Amino acid sequence: MPAVYPYEDSSLSPRVRVEDLLPPLEIEDKVGLLYHGHAGTVDPESRDRYGRGPVAPLV
Repeated sequence: MPAVYPYEDSSLSPRVRVEDLLPPLEIEDKVGLLYHGHAGTVDPESRDRYGRGPVAPLV
């Protein structure tokens, strides 16, 4: 299945894909991406007092 949007096209560089993906997101959505743990991958004991799992650097 061909990519419909540039951010779905794995032949493009990560920078190009991110530049296509992020502009339409609201600031709340962008911040949410920073703190969203992947379901089932974060050990409950490693969560902080807010229930967030570890956040890896984005770049």
